[in-house]
Amino acid sequence: MKFKKTKLVATFLICLMLAENLVLAAPQREKELKENFENIDTGCEADIVFDTSTGEILYEKNIHEKLYPASTTKLLTGLLAVLYGNLDDVVTFCEDAVTLEYGASTLDMKEGEKLSVKNCLYGLMLKSANEIANQLGYYVEEKSGKNFKEAANDKLTEIGCFESTFTNASGLHKDNHYTTVYDMALIANAAYQNEAFKEIFTTRKYTIPATNKADSRTV
Repeated sequence: MKFKKTKLVATFLICLMLAENLVLAAPQREKELKENFENIDTGCEADIVFDTSTGEILYEKNIHEKLYPASTTKLLTGLLAVLYGNLDDVVTFCEDAVTLEYGASTLDMKEGEKLSVKNCLYGLMLKSANEIANQLGYYVEEKSGKNFKEAANDKLTEIGCFESTFTNASGLHKDNHYTTVYDMALIANAAYQNEAFKEIFTTRKYTIPATNKADSRTV
């Protein structure tokens, strides 16, 4: 399988045109929106503008090209944690979760630190913390009875993502961890339909309370 190895999260422009914010039901309005995107040039490798109310693709560029999702992977990780778990559950960070490669985005969680799933999700989505992604991956395994790869790919199949394979919870590079912008739009749409998760990933700023090992953190 050949696809570009240098394109990461910046490759993806996923605009979710939401019916509650834009009245897209009228054919004339949809036609106008399409016309507005005709001459768009984002400079990205692949783009999609996707109307979640109708499934209509308003703009597309290389939407089926296989690319590395990088941190957009965390959108599916968070959704799985919500679907399989409970926001009030408390996880304890293990050594494997907090051991990261140099330069990886982190919230500096410590081994043995305890955090609710809800606060984990804020750290995941607002800080893109890789150790939180790792620990939530273990949490998903515990709650689902599956390894994370199996749980993730089962969910991808369920929501119609047939061009993707996810192998880890963080999106840190693996050659066999890939997706397309079309599939990412489907993942984002599924996440948006979950009200509990939607509230978290649409938040702009949040303070995670002090834990047993650290002071409060604002993300």
